[in-house]
Amino acid sequence: PAAAAAATAAAASAAAAAASASAAAAAAAGAEEEAPPREGCSYVRAPVAGRVLDAAEQDCARPGELVGAGASILVLSSMKMEVPVGAPASGRLLELLAQPGSVVELGQPVALLRHAEGAAAAGAEEAVASGGGAGSEVDAGPRPDLARVLERRFWTTDEGRASPGGDPRFAARVAGRAERGQRTARQNIDALVDAGSLFEYGRYAVAAQRGRRKLEELERRTPADGLVTGVASVNGGAGGFSAALSKAAVVAYDATVLAGTQGYFNHAKLDRMLALAEQQRLPLLLLAEGGGGRPGDVDIDPIYNSQLAVSTFRQMGRLSGRVPLVGVASGFCFAGNAALLGMCDVVIATEGANIGMAGAA
Repeated sequence: PAAAAAATAAAASAAAAAASASAAAAAAAGAEEEAPPREGCSYVRAPVAGRVLDAAEQDCARPGELVGAGASILVLSSMKMEVPVGAPASGRLLELLAQPGSVVELGQPVALLRHAEGAAAAGAEEAVASGGGAGSEVDAGPRPDLARVLERRFWTTDEGRASPGGDPRFAARVAGRAERGQRTARQNIDALVDAGSLFEYGRYAVAAQRGRRKLEELERRTPADGLVTGVASVNGGAGGFSAALSKAAVVAYDATVLAGTQGYFNHAKLDRMLALAEQQRLPLLLLAEGGGGRPGDVDIDPIYNSQLAVSTFRQMGRLSGRVPLVGVASGFCFAGNAALLGMCDVVIATEGANIGMAGAA
C-alpha cells in the first residue's frame, strides 16, 4: 500500500508538472500573439472569424498606402457573407498579417497600421480630402452597389418620380389629381398609417414588359409595378391599441402607374400580402383605384395572362370572415380592382368614385 501511495503521489506530481509546463507554454504563446505593436502603430483586428479573401480582388488598401478611418483593409468570408475589415483610424497601412486563403479568429490581428501623426497625418488628411487614398470611398459616399440601391429607391418615391430623369408625365398627373381632390398612393398611405411604421414589400418590382421597354424606363415609369404593399400600424397607441393590435396589411393601387392596372408582379405582391393577412390575422386595408387587368405585360404567356391564372381572387375570398377587410375607392375602380373591392366587409367610396365591372383603362 505504501508503494502504491508513493506511485500515485509521483504520478500526481508529474501530472501537475506537465500541466504547469503546458500552462507556461500557452502563456508564452499568448504573450507572443499579444505582443504590443511597434511604437506609433496599432493592430487592425478581425471583427469576425473567417477566411481572408484576396485584397487585390476586393479593391482594398495595399501596404504602404495612406488610409482613412473606416477604409477597407481586408475582406473576410464568414458564414456565406463578405465582411470588410476597416481601418480603426487614419494612417498608413504598413503590413498585412493575414494572407489570402488563411483562416483568422475573432479579434486576431490581421494588419499593422501606423498612426496618422505629424506629416503622416497631414498626408492622410490630404489624401482623404482630395478624394485619393484607400479611404476616399468612405468619405466620398456609399460604395457603388449601395449607391445603386439608394438610387433605385429614390425613383420609387413621389419626389424622385417628379424630378428630372424621372417619369416626365408624373407631375402633370399629380397636379390633375390634386385638382380633383385626390392624392398619390404613397400620400394616401402616409396619411393613413402611423408615421414611419410602414414595412414595404416588393418596392423594386417593375412591370413585366422588358420585352418591349428598356429596364431603365420601367424603373422610372412603373415603380413597384403600380402597387404599394406593406405592413404598418394604424392608430397605434390610440384608444388603448397595442402595437400588435394596431398592425394591418396595407395595399394601394397606384393610378399614376399604368392606370392602376393589375400586372403580373403586382398580382404576386398582392398574393403575398393576402397570405400574410391570413397567417398573422391582420386586417386588410385596400385602396382599390385602378383599371383592372393589364394586357401589356408581354414577358409572360399571353394566354396565361388573359385567363387570369392567379390565386389573388380566391385568396381574397378566403379572408372573408377571418380578418376585417376594408376597401376604399376614389376615382375609377373597374374590373379586377372592383372585384376585390366588392369582397371587402366595408366599402368606403368618395363622391367622385366610379365603380364598375368593365375596363376603364
